[in-house]
Amino acid sequence: MSRSGSFEVARAISFLQQVDNPWESSIESALKWRLLIPSIAHFSGIRGWAALSISWLGVVVLLAQTTWTILSSTRDRWLAFTGCVLVASSSAVVVSTGWLGINDAWYLSGLLTVAFAKNPLWLLGACLISPWFDEKFLIALPIAILTRWHQDIQSNTKDAIFKLISLITFGIIPYVATRLYVTFFYSDPSSASFFKSVLTGFTTWLPWAHLGWWMAFRLGWIFIGVSFWLILRVGGLRYLFITLFLFLSSFLAITILAADMSRSAAMVLPLLVWGWSNAPSNTVFGNPNMRNIIVLSNLLIPSMHVTYTKASLISPLPLEIFRVLKCVGSACFL
Repeated sequence: MSRSGSFEVARAISFLQQVDNPWESSIESALKWRLLIPSIAHFSGIRGWAALSISWLGVVVLLAQTTWTILSSTRDRWLAFTGCVLVASSSAVVVSTGWLGINDAWYLSGLLTVAFAKNPLWLLGACLISPWFDEKFLIALPIAILTRWHQDIQSNTKDAIFKLISLITFGIIPYVATRLYVTFFYSDPSSASFFKSVLTGFTTWLPWAHLGWWMAFRLGWIFIGVSFWLILRVGGLRYLFITLFLFLSSFLAITILAADMSRSAAMVLPLLVWGWSNAPSNTVFGNPNMRNIIVLSNLLIPSMHVTYTKASLISPLPLEIFRVLKCVGSACFL
């Protein structure tokens, strides 16, 4: 059980304060512009544990979307299920289920929508609302766009590219314009304070970055690697270099801006889902048995949250199953 004051609990206090008053000036600066969920909860009268459970609802949506995306691409139910389990063992899910008041699953769902949704209205809707879940959506947006682009690179005509860029630009304008307007005309001291603190302090947590990023996906990084191989095969070296540049730029930006590195690394989730869905069956990582081994191993190998210079161990699955069985056994003898 996490202690009061730990990073697994501390965000919940700020989030519930924001639910009570979304525009409270004393709210933690990192939450200042993540207004959508607190505002919905505020005006709907949702408070306390009900408000905190919104993050779990986001996890359900994200996992359902992941399963549907893989199933639509592969027509393989087992592959969709195991892919869902792989995502569930990543920080995209374990943070939202292990930390109170963390709603990351909602912006990650927006990134998957940008990367895989066929209907342009879904794409537009994701771009309109997702930045209000978390501004990390904008940092990871180029990666999601490239994931979408590389899936069908041959049919991307100039008109299609123009339509895609127009929809995305139109979608993010309200958020970007609002932040710029507030910054230049009304000042935004909370954002200024946040940027000042991270730019002077990021060297403290930078040595932990490699561990934080590894812990985000662990063996799931294999399929992010597969996605880069797919980009090379489909688009050639030029597109691979562009993707690597955007990936490393996003990596550097989020590592500087966010001390919770294992959590923030989840923003490259679209690459994992694409790599899992499209790994050729005649390669080692496309082999069904190898996939099963990777997913099972990801559930068993050590995992931890890495934030700032602290690491919090996540109990391995067998230990958690043992605890559940122990509780069930104890209840049966009462």
